[in-house]
This record gives sequence, C-alpha cells and structure tokens, in this order.
Amino acid sequence: MFIRARTMNGKCCLPLLALLFVPMLLAEQAPSSAKHPANDQAFSEGAEALQRGDLAAARAAFTKAVRQNPRNAKAGNALGLVMLAQNDAASAIPQFQAALRVQPSFVNARINLSNALLQTHDVPGAVREARSAVRIAPDQPDAHLALARALEASNDLDAAVAAIRRALELSPSRADLHDNLGTLLARQDILPDATAEFQKALSRRIFSAGACANRETYRTPFPPSGLLLNFNPHSRIS
Repeated sequence: MFIRARTMNGKCCLPLLALLFVPMLLAEQAPSSAKHPANDQAFSEGAEALQRGDLAAARAAFTKAVRQNPRNAKAGNALGLVMLAQNDAASAIPQFQAALRVQPSFVNARINLSNALLQTHDVPGAVREARSAVRIAPDQPDAHLALARALEASNDLDAAVAAIRRALELSPSRADLHDNLGTLLARQDILPDATAEFQKALSRRIFSAGACANRETYRTPFPPSGLLLNFNPHSRIS
C-alpha cells in the first residue's frame, strides 16, 4: 500500500489516515525476517507505535529493525512510510530504494517510491517508478493511481484520467478513486462528469474529506450525513 500523501491537485498533506491502515499496510509481500527474532521484535514495536499514532517511536523502532537487518525489505518500506507521514520524503526515498534492491518486485515499495519522488518534485522519476509498478502488478489499482498522480504532475491529464479509469475498473467501489477522477475531470472543465464522480465517492459509505471539499467547491448537494459516519478505512487497500 502507499500512503495518500498528496491530493490529485498536487497539494501535499499529512497522511494521518494512513495510520488507520497499519495492519494492512504492514502485512505486505516482502520477505519476513524469521531468522532474526530481535529484528521481528523491533518491527513489531514499530507497528504498535504506529497504531498508537506515535510516529517518532515508530520511526525509531523501524530504524532499529533496518539496522539490525538491512535486507529486511518490509522494515525498510515501513520506515519510509513513517518518514512520508512526517513529511520527510527526502529521507524516505533511500529506504524505498534499499527495499527494492533487496526485492525488485516489491510493488508496494515501488508505489511508495513514486509517491515520495513526486513529493520532492522529481516528476520523471515518479512516472518511471509508477510505470514500473504497473508492469509488475497490472491488476494493482494503487499502481495505476500512482501513475495517474505522476502523469497529472507532468500535465498529461488525458493519460492521468485513463490511469484512474483503469484503477476503477479494477476496484470500482473505492471512494478515493472516484474522488481523484472527479478532481482530474474538474481540471479539464468537464464539470458534470466531475460532479458525478464526487457523488459516487460520497455514496460509498466511506468518509472522504476530499470528496466533501470537492463537492462543496462545485456547489453540489450533500447526501444525508449518515453516509459519512460509517468510516471503513477501505473496501480494499494493500
């Protein structure tokens, strides 16, 4: 999984909602460190700190895990994610790169690297890593979302829309994808379709602050407030 560290209009925000996804975020496809029990303990301490919302303690624990076993790709990716949550993309990038040297097919680390590069304004690098993620995992919606973000930053809006639409084909119930598509369509002045996408985002019974703000911007009516109360972090996130 990647952290949603920026909106589709390019503005960065602190990805606090990512802390709600800790169990799924850490249950990734990188190799475990079964032969390094102390390393596993440090990683578990980092996960527990994330669940408490203690980013400083999580960073310290994951740093310890990486030092104990530099080939623990999952720990490196987790450390990078914490650094992103602290708006420290410059420090996160080497962590994702190290994880990918250990396991080049670690698609979540590659998605995260694309997002981190985007935060440091390395748009060509972000596009490159996102395209690589799509090649590795063509059925991974977040890979297409990362590509859409990078393409949007390069002002290739048509290609960005196509990437988001592919992500929605793979995961049509995700509110964030409808919200991001709506934002892109609004940038293209396709306002009726943009409004329809914001409506779909809000109808998914997933709290989406971005969708709420976007609907307010385009002066569209809100659904009953009860739709916003059942906050399920994701119908699917990896």
